[in-house]
Amino acid sequence: MLTFANMDAVVLPTAPTVYSTAQVLANPIELNSRLGTYTNFVNLLDLCGLALPAAMRPDGVPFGVTLLGPAGRDAMLASIGRVFHGDTKLNVGATGVAQPRLAPLPPSGGDDIPIAVVGAHLSGMALNGELKALSGRLIEATRTAPDYMLYALDTTPPKPGMLRVEAGKGAAIELEIWSLSASAFGKFVHAIPPPLSIGTVKLADGRCVKGFVVEPEELGGAHDITAHGGWRAFMAAVKGTETEDSSASVASIKRRSRSRGAFESCLVSSNLRRENRDEMGCQKASSSAGYREWTDPKRSRRR
Repeated sequence: MLTFANMDAVVLPTAPTVYSTAQVLANPIELNSRLGTYTNFVNLLDLCGLALPAAMRPDGVPFGVTLLGPAGRDAMLASIGRVFHGDTKLNVGATGVAQPRLAPLPPSGGDDIPIAVVGAHLSGMALNGELKALSGRLIEATRTAPDYMLYALDTTPPKPGMLRVEAGKGAAIELEIWSLSASAFGKFVHAIPPPLSIGTVKLADGRCVKGFVVEPEELGGAHDITAHGGWRAFMAAVKGTETEDSSASVASIKRRSRSRGAFESCLVSSNLRRENRDEMGCQKASSSAGYREWTDPKRSRRR
């Protein structure tokens, strides 16, 4: 998502206030709705969230915050939340028991190989399950050096192709680094279909890792999506366009429905007037003219 291009997470209060049980029982719908002020939109905007205890107020009431990020960034939020919660030095709930010391993260296996993914294998995307099936672990979300172009390929499911260009002549592309064992890495790479392949990807901080690249000769006719800064942002933009197109189609159907209703109403009125033509000759002429006007395509277009 473009909103999160330069941030890891958004921090909001978990709830705007705290109510007693008696208050909620007396007015459950309104108060529960108010408690969701900072969380009701999370699913609607396709975000993920993590609620954390943050502090105790002077009156003994707890206060918490919620970390929000794009869908699929749960691991990143968990890594932030783990350190934040440990740093609060809060007791464990209402038990009065102190938190245990923050345990160090287990070291990665000696034969683990990092791999950079930029498209359908990102967290929450169509092919991410292939990494998880091989016990892949998300290490970090970062960007490439500004030396790459990104293209939308004609594949099923949709995938991008990342091409390295002259240094500084491209853009920094969002990606994720996953870790696979040596055997899993081999299985994963063996299953990659053309025109994608694994090459060396230069990161924004100067590191180089193995990751997805595309064969340049296969890019004929591919759509340049570099300006989006990453596959996730591009897919979000496509989804937004489809929503707009759908809304436009609904509006068009409604307009056609109203026009058809107006035509049918006029036709009925015209027929009634024609049935009474013996009573007044001018009514016959009027009804015939009205009927022709609604059935003649040329006249209808002038309306």
